[in-house]
Amino acid sequence: MKPITDAATFAALVSKAKQEQQERQKSDQILGPMPYEVNDYRAGKIAFDDLDLDTVTWLMREQKEIERNDPYPYSKLPQNLQLETWTPRDALLLLAGVAPSEAMVYWPPENVRGTGTDKPIIRSAAFLSDTLHRYDMPPMPESSHDDGYPWCVAGALRLRSEMLEILARRWYSGNHDTEARHPPAYFVQWAEKRGFEIEWTGWARDNGLLDGEPPTTEPQPASQAAVAQAPQKSPKNQRSDLLAPLIREAAAISGYDTARTFALLRDWAHQKRQPLLGVTEDGIQWVDGGENPKTLNTGALRERIRVITRKKPQGNAG
Repeated sequence: MKPITDAATFAALVSKAKQEQQERQKSDQILGPMPYEVNDYRAGKIAFDDLDLDTVTWLMREQKEIERNDPYPYSKLPQNLQLETWTPRDALLLLAGVAPSEAMVYWPPENVRGTGTDKPIIRSAAFLSDTLHRYDMPPMPESSHDDGYPWCVAGALRLRSEMLEILARRWYSGNHDTEARHPPAYFVQWAEKRGFEIEWTGWARDNGLLDGEPPTTEPQPASQAAVAQAPQKSPKNQRSDLLAPLIREAAAISGYDTARTFALLRDWAHQKRQPLLGVTEDGIQWVDGGENPKTLNTGALRERIRVITRKKPQGNAG
């Protein structure tokens, strides 16, 4: 009989966490019929402040359903993947599916030999694969919904704590600087090289937030990687498209639907999210590289999304 590996145990915990989340979501409220004002709102014919309460409620429920079906764009994952480096503790939490900035974790102290004396315990957290925050509390009572499914916050935290324990045990047993910062890709490659299947890496690669395929060789330390991959200078006449990353993000959130993506970008423009400036009758104004304001209309957005989906990697079947 073959011994059970850390990677196999980790995969079983991930599967159990997904099953628990799917069971809980069966009790979520189903989105009702779309109010007639929604199409007018998305076409820019009516302002959000002028919508009636039923329409606003429907839009909020629709957004919640979108987030539930594709939670990663709404989590802290995209923000963390754009950081230059991670600390090992933050990396281990992210690999375990937990947002470091929204987690309370007990990290065991070290003994005189420099080894941990206990297991890390997640006291409260926001999970990357779920839109809900979980808190360390006694099991909640049975759901008031018809199926009566009971779901346990403490149990979900225990699952993530066990995942974190496996990763931390392997990381801190390595013959390397266990406290050194590294780029996100380094930690992902470290985990994948050891057989750990991280929940969110497929989504991150599909959306251009994580480079390349799973590694076939050991990841290089950051100092060596910097020498091996010296930055290339761009031609002086080459200008970056500051709007492209924002469109990719909005399109991923909106399921690559032009109307939904335009509505989300319009909301971001009202919030003055860079490089967006505002909204006019002609479309969404934005600025690129300090030049005069430009305008994005639905036709131009549709073409950009077509290009994005054409380049978007396709997942492996099965």
